[in-house]
Amino acid sequence: MGDKIKSGQYLTFQIGDEFFGLEVFCVKEILEIPAITVVPGMSKVVRGIVNIRGLVVPVIDVKQKFIGEKTEIGKNSVIIVIELHNSEGTSLMGIMADSARSVINLTTDDIEEPPSYGSSINKNYLKGVGKVDDGFILLINSQMLFSEEELNSVTDGVF
Repeated sequence: MGDKIKSGQYLTFQIGDEFFGLEVFCVKEILEIPAITVVPGMSKVVRGIVNIRGLVVPVIDVKQKFIGEKTEIGKNSVIIVIELHNSEGTSLMGIMADSARSVINLTTDDIEEPPSYGSSINKNYLKGVGKVDDGFILLINSQMLFSEEELNSVTDGVF
């Protein structure tokens, strides 16, 4: 990684027992779980699509992608809509989470490189680890969640 991770605001959310953060600038909105339409033949990590003001948005089960377990929808479950950039342009993608928590400010001193061992999550998916109070928040690198090929296959399969 080499570069110091930028300070900034992060939306924190929970998946299972883990806390994650996304840079606020890539988050477009947070939704209660609407009706999700299943698309046959899609990858297991794609739970389906939702209609957001006339836009078709794929919904990704990040828990399934990270650790191979399907996210159970509960009363606090949300979809965090993020904007991703690739060579084809900009896409919206929904990420399922057990709950959205809060927006926090992290300085460069609060952020460490992701561990290279001991995590079931691919290090490439993480920007770093935020130190908050007595715990940690795994900072997701939203642009690295999917390879260019995966992103194109998700959006091609939906449209």
